[in-house]
Amino acid sequence: MKKFDPLKKHMLLSGERRRNLPPEKIIELSKVWPGAIVIDYGCGNGFLTLPLAEAVGSNGKVIACDISEEMLKDLETRAAEDSPGYSTNIVTVLVDGQKIPAEDESVDAVFFVNLLHETENPSELISEAMRVLKPSGRKKKKLHKGHLMKSVFLKMK
Repeated sequence: MKKFDPLKKHMLLSGERRRNLPPEKIIELSKVWPGAIVIDYGCGNGFLTLPLAEAVGSNGKVIACDISEEMLKDLETRAAEDSPGYSTNIVTVLVDGQKIPAEDESVDAVFFVNLLHETENPSELISEAMRVLKPSGRKKKKLHKGHLMKSVFLKMK
């Protein structure tokens, strides 16, 4: 997996990115609910992680995975400063880029935001998502925005 340059991390939180890829809209379309357990794989510095943490609430959990320890530390700092009420339901995990750190059939949704094209073997990562999703979460929905395509695996409530 290609590692994002941490010196450019400000770009991940830019207003332009929010306009082109609004986290709230992704969450709305994926129908994430309070109490859900979700994975934000390739979370970077938390563009989607923090809004997900708010959506799943204090009874839910967001497992934020990235290959960059620096990006995860930045996410932890942002969560503590910007979203202290939700920082307790975010767990950060340093990953190798192809495995998802969760038990079989244990999560409600897996998010890959602008990530699959950066992986060496996207089908392996998608298979991993299918492995960790609860049986009721194995519906795939594609969201299109211009030239961007995001795959969201979700449970339809």
